[in-house]
Amino acid sequence: MITQDSIGCRGFSICHGTMTANENLICSNTTDGFFNNWIYLYSGSALAGSENSQTTELIAGDLVDVSQYANAPIKYVAGNNGAKWLGINPMPTTKRYNARLVKGNVTETINSSDKETFIVCAEGTITCNGVQLKPMQYARIVNTSKTFDINGTGIICIKQ
Repeated sequence: MITQDSIGCRGFSICHGTMTANENLICSNTTDGFFNNWIYLYSGSALAGSENSQTTELIAGDLVDVSQYANAPIKYVAGNNGAKWLGINPMPTTKRYNARLVKGNVTETINSSDKETFIVCAEGTITCNGVQLKPMQYARIVNTSKTFDINGTGIICIKQ
């Protein structure tokens, strides 16, 4: 059984969900808030691609850019152990982010200029200025530098 949810944020949405073993999911991938730019797989495995050919491998712990499938339906096929994911979906669909994964118990300083920049808590917690982010929460960094204590997994996104 597929379960999904999404949170509308300022300029993007965060979605997450689970799929059981060998299940298929087709996303329109053409609508604001539902266009997949980056997928982080918490657990399991999956293949992603067009409706007819799924060739992009998603493995637990990886952050994968799936924007190559823009403006057409994208199909996900879960592996034998299912899949659990988090997605970063830009709005409008013409926007793209560069993203990178930060894992472990680390301190990370993020410098923002005039580009839209934010960090999403994927797993564990992220703390900045005494405020703690939990999974599916995010912090925007606007024209400043912020230091984050990451105890888990964070996804840093910068508008291209």
